[in-house]
Amino acid sequence: MKRALCLLLICLFCTGCSALPPEERAFCVVLLVDGGAQECTVRVRIPTYQQSGGYQTLSATGATLTDALRTLESAAPMRLHWGQLRLIVLSRAWAAEIPIVRTLSDLSGVENLRLHASVAVTEEDTTALAEKLVPENGTRLSKSIDVMVQARHEQGVIPTCAASMLLRFGSRQSPVLCGAESTPEGLLLSGAWLTDADGLVRDFLPPEETQILLLMRGDLTRTQLLLPEHAIHLTEASTSIRLTENTAICRVNLRYDRADLTPQAVSAETARACLDVLKRLQAAGCDALGLGRKAIWLFGSMADWRDSDFPARLQNLRWTVKVRSEPAA
Repeated sequence: MKRALCLLLICLFCTGCSALPPEERAFCVVLLVDGGAQECTVRVRIPTYQQSGGYQTLSATGATLTDALRTLESAAPMRLHWGQLRLIVLSRAWAAEIPIVRTLSDLSGVENLRLHASVAVTEEDTTALAEKLVPENGTRLSKSIDVMVQARHEQGVIPTCAASMLLRFGSRQSPVLCGAESTPEGLLLSGAWLTDADGLVRDFLPPEETQILLLMRGDLTRTQLLLPEHAIHLTEASTSIRLTENTAICRVNLRYDRADLTPQAVSAETARACLDVLKRLQAAGCDALGLGRKAIWLFGSMADWRDSDFPARLQNLRWTVKVRSEPAA
């Protein structure tokens, strides 16, 4: 009797408490969203659950994102489960017309949807891109995406863009999304898409400019920094931004490992690169540095901050960038 009870407990712990066995659920690993205000098409990548392995794409269309997801659920051969979602890819057409917060708010209402999934934007056809979403070296697709996101973030060529984090920004900071494109080898995440005060995608930063943005946000420390004319290996970096009514000062301190470049040359080149990216941010109306949060302290209250029309003031800020660099010992 005791032996039978032990076996029963082992089975319960090993199988979990889900109402459906794994073979009766379709685990959605990637969600792709395309369309616009009049129509939405969604696609998901799920395992084929065949002995040969592999992944397949399911798709559905509706008047809205919510309608399309409902149609997808009803047409799927088995119940969809969103707890393994790793990546949300929005077409540029969708992201330029539908505010990112609205998209993520709609998705947050889906049962069990994993909001730690990264959010990306692509200029490519989502049907073709979906077929590029295959795992590398025989691993699971979810694991393959996790490894890529971590590696690309450590290199500083994509921003951190989990859906849950972007939802928390509200109107005080503009979300920045990573770029997604296909290569002969498969999917590649690279660069950063800028959004304006309305949460609409406006401009794209290539990988080297994405690094500069992350440097100014304090998210880049130890990596290979691609400057316009040289590449240096950062060993340490810190950034601070001081905001006044009409001006802002960005101070960057960095240590680098490259003996053939003087600190003066590195500082001058880094400062120019920072100013170039700041111009791109202002042109796009993108508050990727969270200046809106800092401005609240200047105005004393949220009501005064809203009345000040800070997004318009942001585009007219006068920037000064001061970089202090020194070779690593």
